[in-house]
Amino acid sequence: KSRLFGPAGFLIATLLYGYMPLTLNESLGHAFVGLTLMALLAIGLVRYFSLYHARCPQVNTLPTFKKDWYFWSAIIVMQFSFGAYYTFFTLYETSHGLALSDISWLWSLGVIAEMVMLYRQAFLLKFSFLHLMLLSLLVTALRWGIISFFPENFWLLCSVQLLHAFSFALFHTASLAWLFERYGHNPLAGQFYYGLSYGLGGFLGSLFF
Repeated sequence: KSRLFGPAGFLIATLLYGYMPLTLNESLGHAFVGLTLMALLAIGLVRYFSLYHARCPQVNTLPTFKKDWYFWSAIIVMQFSFGAYYTFFTLYETSHGLALSDISWLWSLGVIAEMVMLYRQAFLLKFSFLHLMLLSLLVTALRWGIISFFPENFWLLCSVQLLHAFSFALFHTASLAWLFERYGHNPLAGQFYYGLSYGLGGFLGSLFF
């Protein structure tokens, strides 16, 4: 549930920016202030978690990439698709005539669905984590297909954005749960998870699409 604070901030920013007629310089200024605040917060969090992890028993062994190839492939493919979505969704929808205010609501609906899933997903985590990841992948493929073929249907897009609950929230939680179940308190496994999924997968998705 601690993951809820990030989406809440993103939700507020998305709604505000959808209705703010900003120039390029103003947008860059806001981005600079936001990045500065995030950097200061990150410094504090690094200090806090370094003290926390020092008290936790850890196992620093490399993940078994060959044996668990299906997991590592899944997280890369998922974030590969999200790389394109995060980079081009707004541009894609504006090119099909949607107003920025409408697009801000589409982003916001996705975030709201994510927050609800993060808060109420405990009953789903009783099932196999890998099966939940597979379900999320299939739902995400359906989501991208509908966005691709019906970019001008605002109300259909509103419905599809609710699938973000599976595409991001459930997939992310199931992935971390499986990772902990498989590797325990292993910082290297977590680092490879974020590096390969959000790092490599997200970068390649934004680059090649």
